[in-house]
Amino acid sequence: MFEPTAQTGHDLVAGERLFRGHPLHRRVEVELDGLRLHVRPVLPGDTGRIARFVQGLSPTTAYRRFLAPTPRLTARALATLVDVDHHDRETLLALTADGPSSRLIGVGQYVRLTEARAEIALVVGDAWQRRGVGRMLAAQLAQAAAEEGIAELTATVLAENPAPQRLAVGLTAAVEAVHAGTTVDLTIRCPTMATPRQV
Repeated sequence: MFEPTAQTGHDLVAGERLFRGHPLHRRVEVELDGLRLHVRPVLPGDTGRIARFVQGLSPTTAYRRFLAPTPRLTARALATLVDVDHHDRETLLALTADGPSSRLIGVGQYVRLTEARAEIALVVGDAWQRRGVGRMLAAQLAQAAAEEGIAELTATVLAENPAPQRLAVGLTAAVEAVHAGTTVDLTIRCPTMATPRQV
């Protein structure tokens, strides 16, 4: 997984200015498992919501996402998720509804590594796992990345956790998996990806 980069208070203020280019077309409503879920790019005001979401994850789920015990996110890690430019770095949130009463159930991000390659990582709340939320969020992230000229996604996952590998294969057959001890490096080559049906 990508590591958070150093952020200063000035960087966070600059990050708020980046949201003037908030890509409204990435705000979508999808039907999944009989439910209507909302997916949208992160906003500066989501910092506290994301922090509470991660604190609510089980130790196993948090470990699988961050590859280390992570009972809570540091300010630097939160800034990495929230301070995005929607081009080289994008974070998408999956929510149960639109508005202040909505519940955050998934967070996904891509970070550009080279002109056409980015690293992807996501996590779904324990109560919402195995319901297709991860695949939906990954597909939306892949579509956003493709819009920005990214054709290849990479991810490092735990070898003991086969779910991300199944998710990758569910998106496209063009998946390469390289085992490296306790982890697996996934490379997903797919110029186009199917996205969930919008409603």
